[in-house]
Amino acid sequence: GLTATATATRALAIPCPGNESGGKGAPATWVLDAVETANSFGDGAMIPFFEYQAVGGGQTRGSLPYAAATEGVNMTVTVTNSLAISVRPAVLGVARGPWIRPGQTDSFTFTMPAAGTWLLSTAQNPEGSGTGSRQATAADRPTIGLGGTLVSRPASGNQVLYDGGPSFDREYVLLFDDADD
Repeated sequence: GLTATATATRALAIPCPGNESGGKGAPATWVLDAVETANSFGDGAMIPFFEYQAVGGGQTRGSLPYAAATEGVNMTVTVTNSLAISVRPAVLGVARGPWIRPGQTDSFTFTMPAAGTWLLSTAQNPEGSGTGSRQATAADRPTIGLGGTLVSRPASGNQVLYDGGPSFDREYVLLFDDADD
């Protein structure tokens, strides 16, 4: 396990402008690469992380990928797996993509859910060791750092939380990632 001094916690609170992609009725795409990176800590420790990175001009908030599209439009997520393990991207509560082997690229398409904020992550390891298992090795826990934010905008195009909901003049996304299991 990780020691208390090497516990990784990343919190992201970044102002977000309005609609960035997938405008009203337009299909949207999100192109990502799953890569291994390393984060440094105050005590000098370097801890390996897996991370989705936006590709081809894709947007980020901080170091994490970000996409926004209108509810009800088709969203296609394409992931290239540059890791040494298989990953299965998923928008939690919305859609799961296919298992993607190392060095492969694959896509999945889904209908953007109701207006709100959704988490891009990954599904369990195909070998069944389980995400978050204390006995699992780093290679068995592909969720460490694999995250991103998907914002589903109201179909009305108004700057409201949801159609008929309260309006806002500023938007912030907070994505918290804790790698100490």
